Amino acid sequence: MFWKKKNIMETPRLYLRKWIKDDFGDFKDLMMNPEVSNPAGMNPVDTELRARELFERSIPEEGTFAIVLKESGKAVGQIKFQDDFRRYKVNSISIGYELNQACWGRGYMPEALAAMVKYAFEVKAVDIISIGHFTINTQSKRVIEKVGFHHEGTMRMGFKRYDGAVLDDELYSMTKAEYLAQSEIFSNVQVLRR
Repeated sequence: MFWKKKNIMETPRLYLRKWIKDDFGDFKDLMMNPEVSNPAGMNPVDTELRARELFERSIPEEGTFAIVLKESGKAVGQIKFQDDFRRYKVNSISIGYELNQACWGRGYMPEALAAMVKYAFEVKAVDIISIGHFTINTQSKRVIEKVGFHHEGTMRMGFKRYDGAVLDDELYSMTKAEYLAQSEIFSNVQVLRR
């Protein structure tokens, strides 16, 4: 299959790869679901045209990956490297993600996040990774803690969402030394292309 040639990371059940044109339907389903977008602080996409615009922008983005189920080839989420705007002139990166609601609770996101952590430290050679979730998003809290991130604190009133809701932001990080000390979490991840 064509999509297998674009794999960058692999976990026991997932491939992480660049978005391809055939993924548009899966991307649209992900971005048009307010149950996915609201906890991530994003304005839900409300038209196919807007979904297409976002999709076309996501395809060439260097650090943005589709989360693809090995058994079906279906793209069920997105995970991406982002600038770490909270750390000034530090060799750091941040990670953000969204997962199709039908896949919640199956352990896919900890697998995908572990792959991104390994890629960030071993390929991008960062010194520290940041990640966060809004206090109301307890599912993301579990994902982040499963992968071994350390809670740094709560930024009260840290984000104003598109609908005017002001949310507290829970901040986490992982250093390279912490990554190396818990290597068993990342042992099932393969970086396939650099």
